[in-house]
Amino acid sequence: MTPNRQTPEVELAARDDLRLQRASTAERAADVLRRLILRGELQPGSPVREAKLAGTLGISPNTMREALRILGSEGLLVQGRHRVATVVRLEPADVDEIFAVRRALELAAVDELAGSDRTPDLAQMEAAISRFRTFGESDEWLRVIDADRQFHTAVVALAGNGRLDTLYANCDAEIRLCLGITTRLHIDVEELARQHEALLGLLRDGELLRLRADLARTLDEARDRVIAVLKGDREVPDTPQ
Repeated sequence: MTPNRQTPEVELAARDDLRLQRASTAERAADVLRRLILRGELQPGSPVREAKLAGTLGISPNTMREALRILGSEGLLVQGRHRVATVVRLEPADVDEIFAVRRALELAAVDELAGSDRTPDLAQMEAAISRFRTFGESDEWLRVIDADRQFHTAVVALAGNGRLDTLYANCDAEIRLCLGITTRLHIDVEELARQHEALLGLLRDGELLRLRADLARTLDEARDRVIAVLKGDREVPDTPQ
């Protein structure tokens, strides 16, 4: 008589080691440090002292080490002298590379959409523009950046290509770092909203060639603003509040 065998799903369900957990302490610590870096409170080139930060956040050195590893994989930290992690210092050449990748991915998504019969889901792009409209002068610049990222992430999602989505997500922290260099000093939120509404309008009208051209110009202008600040051609912005 053939013994009863549990299905693979039942066997897996019985294993505690496969249970998904909420965000780990290391991930939460990485999120705290990420925001400090993006806000400019941890300055480019400054050392990130593992033991001191672990004590400040009330976590173990091993957990802090894992948090620093996460930020290193995102390109926000680099290995400094004496194996001390330091906050990355972007150079114009770095910004060129980051935006070249960003440009390639976003335009590839538009090209894929143009070559398909897919009906684009505009909900996330519309929601991002609605967020722009709620921001006032006193709003934290990182919230504006988040709305911008929501819009452009939705552009990439237009392709329905999960690998494009993954590649774009892998660049997210470096894109945010670039955008954090420029503030309302260089482009106001109202103008940013109008710019994104124009892109969305082209998409709604099926003007994908114009959308591609305007999107490329928008990204090139954003890149140039970041590089101008790094080169000192534009006033260095205050730390976003």
